[in-house]
Amino acid sequence: MTPSEARILELYRAFHGRDLDGFFGMLTLDVNWTNDTDDSRLIGKDALRAYLLYDTAPVRAEFAPIHIQALDDHRVSVLAQQVILSAADGSVWSDTRVRHTFTLVENLVARMDAERDVREADASTEALLTGLYEAIDIEDIDAVVALFHLDARIPDSLEQGAIVGREEIRAYYVRQFATIHVGSSLLSTRLLADGRVEAHLHVQVHGVEGGSWGEGRVTATYRVDGGRIIEMVIDKSSVG
Repeated sequence: MTPSEARILELYRAFHGRDLDGFFGMLTLDVNWTNDTDDSRLIGKDALRAYLLYDTAPVRAEFAPIHIQALDDHRVSVLAQQVILSAADGSVWSDTRVRHTFTLVENLVARMDAERDVREADASTEALLTGLYEAIDIEDIDAVVALFHLDARIPDSLEQGAIVGREEIRAYYVRQFATIHVGSSLLSTRLLADGRVEAHLHVQVHGVEGGSWGEGRVTATYRVDGGRIIEMVIDKSSVG
């Protein structure tokens, strides 16, 4: 994790802990912030403080970061699950995905931009996953690795544990291709409430020298952002 990514996670923790002094201590005096109520901009700490304390008093916002990535020009992008609750009784008003983009100046947040209700188009998600399975089928290691984020996480199906980052993912698939051949066909996809994509597959496994090792249906869930896979999880109960 980069220092700028760690700084933004500190900002979220201060916000969720209602530590306003800590939160505002990580902003520039002339911070430029998205106003979610009317799509205008809030300029300066005083305007943002009034917005948080008074304008949005009837609600409580909670953000669960899904993926964080340092960009160029001192920016950090965060894909997060946003839940808006009633401050009075805790009832849920909305539950969507948002993307926050922070611009930092000397380790302080100078600007925040928000893209609300972020969803991957079904067609593009299916194309991404189909491309992954086709690349695995023909054992095109470069094409496989290119479909994952730099810090993506996948399960280690050959051993216990998790594979994290493109280099480890490359090494994993090199081992897999030397051991077994996996052919997968995408049967269906479904967008889950938390923004993950659930995929149902038909999988055939063969030894590298031929011979069937088994086949069946498998369910996997993916977190996807910006046309790249952030996380893959296999439902082991579905294997068979």
